[in-house]
Amino acid sequence: MALSTFSVYWADLTAAHRSEADVARLPVPVRPYRTAQSRQLSMLSKWLLHYALHHQPPHPNEPLVSLRYHVNGKPYLSDSRYAFSLSHSGQLAACVITPRRAVGIDIQKRVQLRPGAEGLFLSQEERERMMGEDILSLWSQKEAAYKALGHELDARLTDFRFEQVQQLRCRDVVVRLIPVLTNPNYIGYVAYEAGDENDLMTVQLECL
Repeated sequence: MALSTFSVYWADLTAAHRSEADVARLPVPVRPYRTAQSRQLSMLSKWLLHYALHHQPPHPNEPLVSLRYHVNGKPYLSDSRYAFSLSHSGQLAACVITPRRAVGIDIQKRVQLRPGAEGLFLSQEERERMMGEDILSLWSQKEAAYKALGHELDARLTDFRFEQVQQLRCRDVVVRLIPVLTNPNYIGYVAYEAGDENDLMTVQLECL
């Protein structure tokens, strides 16, 4: 069975070969950030998108000029045939890009969630079904699914329900998850709508 591939780019904020000035020159909308590191990570994820678009045909000179945001905060390109998703956590940023297909990515630095945190995003039925699973992993899967299709389906995070590990459903839409392995101290997933049981994807990682 042939597998299709999502392109995933990721980078460490502390990489010595890239200066903050490289990132600061990007023509993107100015948005408020809670901390200087949040701003740097957000800009780094856009730098990854800038790089990715320059390596996809056609590649405009300033591909981020058309970057816009939906009312729920989801970024999109108003004049591009490419869909993308951005994420950052800890010291890492990531970007996934694909032509004409809703996609979402979420990465999380491994931390200890407070007791009972799963109740914020898992139903009682899900908690019983997914007992023993890594809670942070389940959180990341839901975040990726929401980022892929929450806007399109006018859905909340909790509207995405686990059918099994790495597969959720929202109404009549099945969402599959692919693990993204960037760093031993992080977990991550790419989410996409599965057309049928044979609609299987993989990811190709590039570290920048």
